[in-house]
Amino acid sequence: MNAGRLIWAVPFLWLVAANPQLSAQQGGTNPGAAAQQTPSVVGTNVTQELALWLSKVTTKTTTTTGGEITITEDYRPNAVSADEFGVIKANASQGNPVAQYKLGRLFGWGGGGETNRSEALAWVQKAAVQGVPEAQYYVGLSIQEKDPAEALRWFRKAAELGYPDAQRTIGMRYETGDGVPEDKAEAAKWYRKAAEQGHREAQFSLGVCYARGDGVSEDAVEAVIWWRKAAEQGDLQAQRRLGLCYDVGALGVEQSTSEAVKWYHKAAEQGDAEAQRKMGRACNLGQGVAKDYAEAIRWWTKPAEKGERKAQ
Repeated sequence: MNAGRLIWAVPFLWLVAANPQLSAQQGGTNPGAAAQQTPSVVGTNVTQELALWLSKVTTKTTTTTGGEITITEDYRPNAVSADEFGVIKANASQGNPVAQYKLGRLFGWGGGGETNRSEALAWVQKAAVQGVPEAQYYVGLSIQEKDPAEALRWFRKAAELGYPDAQRTIGMRYETGDGVPEDKAEAAKWYRKAAEQGHREAQFSLGVCYARGDGVSEDAVEAVIWWRKAAEQGDLQAQRRLGLCYDVGALGVEQSTSEAVKWYHKAAEQGDAEAQRKMGRACNLGQGVAKDYAEAIRWWTKPAEKGERKAQ
């Protein structure tokens, strides 16, 4: 698996199954045509406003299965009252692009007591055409299976407006040559843009670039700096990498068993199988923690329960 890969398992992805060619009756436009004629940006504070709103109305859960990281975004029941829904709907009808995005997401979740997939797609599309980067990004997600080239154009639009999720996505495309010529320097450039905004997965990926010398000059110190930033925000891959660095004294990090176990434990608690095995070893040998064979068995059993052969 690509070290920087992230899979979003958000309920909004049912849009893939919907018709991305919005009809005139739905009040939408063709995503391809819209991507070519998106008007000016709606404002630099939009991302912050919507991030705050989403944090209030949804719950994000991170899980790992077979090495894949999945972030699930679930709507909190009754997070938006009927009155609030009515205000959002009224503002959206008057052309407010932020309200259009919110309304589309709410229709998709069933917020406000209504679930209407075609309406959801139409309203998010309206917001995307008006330059809301979150909407552009989700339109890209919704059509990437059927039209990856058009999805990439939407991702790029959102990335150029400063949306960190989209910037990281563009970085991943350049890293792997997915839909664009492989270009490690471009990948590192886009990872940096997102990382500097605090995007933890991009911070991890930028650290990998420095560790490998991919698109940037190889720099162990910078690699550890970015991994630490990501790890402190809860990125399990960065936590595991930091644990490994402390475990063996790699990349200029002074060897410290206790620090290694600290980071392994954080990653293990999030379900990382390799970190769980490392915790099992530490508990079994009493390295960095009190020797506890029962606790070692508990950690070793976790990845085995998920079918990880190395733990068996």
